Amino acid sequence: MRTSAQSLRPQRQKRSLRLVLLSDTHELHRELDVPSGDILIHAGDFSMFSRSLRGIEDFNTWLGELPHRLTIAVPGNHEFFLASDPSRRSLLSNATVLINQSVEVDGLRIWGSPVTPLANAAFGVSSAEDRRGSTRRFRNTPTSLSRMDRRMASSTLLLVQVSISAAVSFSTR
Repeated sequence: MRTSAQSLRPQRQKRSLRLVLLSDTHELHRELDVPSGDILIHAGDFSMFSRSLRGIEDFNTWLGELPHRLTIAVPGNHEFFLASDPSRRSLLSNATVLINQSVEVDGLRIWGSPVTPLANAAFGVSSAEDRRGSTRRFRNTPTSLSRMDRRMASSTLLLVQVSISAAVSFSTR
């Protein structure tokens, strides 16, 4: 009886993570029907220019009510309260807040950045040189797109960068 080479290989169990990606809810988060998943990522603009502390607190409470095992928030150009004082991350106690940082979950490395080219926005810097300089302050943050691409290919599997529109990139090891 012949067996194929494929049948002799040890069966590798396929691991998967279900990611749920949201953005631009602008205090209307309670109107959403959010699917279940392993990781929820909110890619910016959950507030209306940070005008309402009550809205930010309600967003945090809502995050805590969701079934996801991990919740990540990357601030957007409306989250002035975090741009002016990053220690205010504590207001989002039900999420891991990424500001030019990464977190690793089950071998998946997620890097989040709120930096945007909108000069008068939260996390906004107008010139490319200023944007590069703003990210250099953070440990393990790429300082150029080509370097970022190389690092992503070798170690980062998911990149969430909040800008005028959210960009999400996937790669495999």
